[in-house]
Amino acid sequence: DKAREFCRDQGIELHLRSGDMRRIPFEDSTYDYVYEQYSMCHLSKLDTALAVSEMHRVLKAGGLCLLGVISNDSWPKSFFGEEREPGEYWMEEGGHGLTRHSMFADDEADELVSAWEIVSKEKHSTYLREAAAETSLEEWADLYQEGDGYSPEEWRAKYAYRRNAFQYAHLFYILRKP
Repeated sequence: DKAREFCRDQGIELHLRSGDMRRIPFEDSTYDYVYEQYSMCHLSKLDTALAVSEMHRVLKAGGLCLLGVISNDSWPKSFFGEEREPGEYWMEEGGHGLTRHSMFADDEADELVSAWEIVSKEKHSTYLREAAAETSLEEWADLYQEGDGYSPEEWRAKYAYRRNAFQYAHLFYILRKP
């Protein structure tokens, strides 16, 4: 409703249609471009694969797709909630109930798009400096298991540099359908 209201207020003619990216309601080879931004990250890993397959299906040969997934390089994982399935984290978010965040290793993400030609692949990291600053030494100590390779003493010493540790990493692809 907000999108329709915005378009009306701006004098934009746009046909808006609700759908499910796991079952896109359009014929095969319909579009030249498909754009996904920060929505697949809330699907399960299985449903993410379905959505990517559907994007491929509705795209014309030679068409382009931009999509992204949360990278396993995001840290700390607990910042995204409780891991209930491998790489799938659940947390209360924005007062809307539990929200899933699915994370992919680079090779896992590459496998998702293996039917495409990869035109561009970029990893973008946003440092969560405010969240890091609000983390107490005790909370930092609780993250020790996620800080592989450090002794407890080394881990405590890293507390002063925690603002450079918390990050939200995303893998973005520009893909071409062969």
